[in-house]
Amino acid sequence: MLFLNQSVDLTNTENSNIAFRGDQIESELTTNLQFFEDLLLKLPHENFKKLMRDNPQFTGFLRNIKQKQKNCA
Repeated sequence: MLFLNQSVDLTNTENSNIAFRGDQIESELTTNLQFFEDLLLKLPHENFKKLMRDNPQFTGFLRNIKQKQKNCA
């Protein structure tokens, strides 16, 4: 059986509803977690370095925050 992408197969309302709900959840998470990113952007450099050193599992996320810090300065 061949399945088309939701963006191509607009006749499948179940897939459209799932995609819509996923978009809603993503929007809610982004809105509710923005404060956390804002707090990280305000951390002093030494505290941020320690945070990165102590949490290697978040390296990618923290690098993005660090880049935003540079762009804000």
